[in-house]
Amino acid sequence: MSGEWKGWQSWNTYEKAGVVENTLDFSEEPIIVDHAVGRTKKAIGKCWPMDAAVAYSLMKAGPNAEMTWSDLVNTNTRAAAVLMTRKVAYGELPPPETKSCGHDEVVARKITIGAPYVNNKNQLCWNTSSWGSGSRFDSWLHVNDVPEDDPVRDCATFRVPITDEYQGFTVRDVLTSDFFKPLVERIKQNNPDWNGDYKNESIIRYAENTRGECKWDDDPEKTCAHHDQPEETNWWLVRKDDGFVTAYNTSSVYGGWNNNQWRKHSGLVAAKDVVRWSEVQRSMSAAIPEYEVIHHIKKSLLRMLKRNDNIVAKEGRGKNAKHTWSDWSWLAEMTAHVLQTNSKKRKEHEIANGWIYTKVNSRRSYGHEIAEFVWKPQNEIKDFVLGRKEKNDWSTQTVMRNLRFSSKAQAEAFAEAIMTAHLNNGGHFAHRQHSGFEKSEAGTSWSIRSITVSDRLVMKGIVDPEDYMSPEEFMTLYRNAAPVVINEHRDNFTTLPNWSIGDAPKEDKSDDGQ
Repeated sequence: MSGEWKGWQSWNTYEKAGVVENTLDFSEEPIIVDHAVGRTKKAIGKCWPMDAAVAYSLMKAGPNAEMTWSDLVNTNTRAAAVLMTRKVAYGELPPPETKSCGHDEVVARKITIGAPYVNNKNQLCWNTSSWGSGSRFDSWLHVNDVPEDDPVRDCATFRVPITDEYQGFTVRDVLTSDFFKPLVERIKQNNPDWNGDYKNESIIRYAENTRGECKWDDDPEKTCAHHDQPEETNWWLVRKDDGFVTAYNTSSVYGGWNNNQWRKHSGLVAAKDVVRWSEVQRSMSAAIPEYEVIHHIKKSLLRMLKRNDNIVAKEGRGKNAKHTWSDWSWLAEMTAHVLQTNSKKRKEHEIANGWIYTKVNSRRSYGHEIAEFVWKPQNEIKDFVLGRKEKNDWSTQTVMRNLRFSSKAQAEAFAEAIMTAHLNNGGHFAHRQHSGFEKSEAGTSWSIRSITVSDRLVMKGIVDPEDYMSPEEFMTLYRNAAPVVINEHRDNFTTLPNWSIGDAPKEDKSDDGQ
């Protein structure tokens, strides 16, 4: 179905009516509340008052709640049941606090007549054309020299109650109404040969709605409830006799119609008859019979159970059937987020034991930032390897990449040790230079390169650094410990330096055990 049904409203509008709220029975955490309410609001969309109240009541009770028809009777569904009577509606009406001037308070059509004339067939006719001044009654008065105090001038305009049904006003009405007697006498005076024949056509040149003339027109500080018609958008009732007006019928409408459910009553309601729903909500909600509330709850549940998204689950039949809200797939993630956020109230960029609290994968959800936090080393940690340029090399070649050192000094000491061991074991240089009895390499050089390892060291945000190793301490372990030891720590990290650390293959023993 396209469009909407009369009586539908949005979640936010129902919140103003007390049909739904922004609280939960099972959590006070703002992020949990806003996600539960926000997801339900999105799922339910525009709907009947009772649909919103039932959805809210099921969701509010929590993921483990099972509710019967009677369990669902509460202040929200009672308020919704009153709204379902269509006596309470949302839209624009004059606020009841506004006073009126008490002068010339009418709701009418103001009729301005055209100019009479007798045609060549000696018939009385009326010129009501909107073109030219010949059809204007005041022009006719001027042409015929009608004095200012002549009662004929009073016939120029008149009012008709807007609630009256009429087919318009014709020449026949002029000839038969006491109101127009002065005008008829003047027509006879101006046309002595006229025999009373007429062409029965409309005498209306212009018609407009009027609410009369306000006594406070010259006082800009005063607002008249009747003449100025100040309006407020809210939930209203309108008194009628001993009860209240039914605001609308039940039918399909175009999108946007429900923005003003009082639209057919616009301009017809006096401020003194308007009642704010908020002022009578409690008493009217309490007074509505429970069987009537349950009647609307049953129909609402039937509508929800027919939905394709299985938003409501049901077990059992009849009044003892249990109903549950099914949209809880998000709750575990949000609960974990709350536990992490609330555990030590960590702040972004907080530093603890050499680790810095870092935000990653941030997103917005129902007004809240949902971010994943991890711990990264505060200081850069590097490994050092040796590089060597031979005489004919274009550039330095990294040698012994698997032989790493934790500091530059260690790498330098290792390079010196290599050169000493080379000479002590009878080595010589193919390319060398001599200075007296001393000789050294020629055209070759050692260099030390660094490899940053801390950029791959990322610890999960749920770990407490205060109770764990510092980044430097962990890297000492990671550089030296056996796989079984390292594996005990892997679950604390999202990433680690991409090293191959494993157990050596076991040697196969021969039959004699050797």
